[in-house]
Amino acid sequence: MNEKKQIIDYSKFKCEIYNPDGKYLKDAIFNKDNNFYCSGLIPGQKYFVVFSYDGIFLQCFSFTCDIEGKVVYLSPAHIVFNHSVEILSGSFLNNIKAKIKKRLEYNLPQTRWAKKALDAFIDSTHEGRKKILCPNQPIAFKVGRDLTVSTN
Repeated sequence: MNEKKQIIDYSKFKCEIYNPDGKYLKDAIFNKDNNFYCSGLIPGQKYFVVFSYDGIFLQCFSFTCDIEGKVVYLSPAHIVFNHSVEILSGSFLNNIKAKIKKRLEYNLPQTRWAKKALDAFIDSTHEGRKKILCPNQPIAFKVGRDLTVSTN
């Protein structure tokens, strides 16, 4: 076997920030450790964070900024535990349709954590709602302030 090992080219990862209407705002900045950061987000404002690799849609997150400049680590465990998703509007999907089309061309499966989070969300919703979610439908997992737990 003389298979060539595929190396991940981190320069092809992109993290884009959109407003709730689907308007592109800016790219997040990646540091040398490939962590990303986006300055200038307004506390209390909702944003959509779209990850792609070489123009292929990977994942979308609905993010509400808590405190300006606060770093939030996105963790699959938090997302699975929170199991809260948001259906993306048609105008938003229209703005990222090229990325979604490329994902469908490659027939990329969902990650295990995304599937578990989506399954937990579907199990926790009303029966009628369960019928409208398709496993291939792009959704936004809620992160950020939406993951905080009230102690009251």
